[in-house]
Amino acid sequence: MKRKFDLRKMHSSLERFLQMKPRAYGAEDIEVMENRVALLNALYVMDGRDQKDHPQHGLYTGLFEQYIKN
Repeated sequence: MKRKFDLRKMHSSLERFLQMKPRAYGAEDIEVMENRVALLNALYVMDGRDQKDHPQHGLYTGLFEQYIKN
């Protein structure tokens, strides 16, 4: 079963994820790395992959491309 999300509420939550490019070398920019993790976790739940019967349960592969990049 897919969960329903209010895109207006999600928009305000996603504003903090806009800073996705590290300002420091590599993974030293902790804030940006935490933003990436939080965004992927939100997409994981939004896609229903947290449900054991989802064919891609346990995988984060392709989430960014599916929801953000395209």
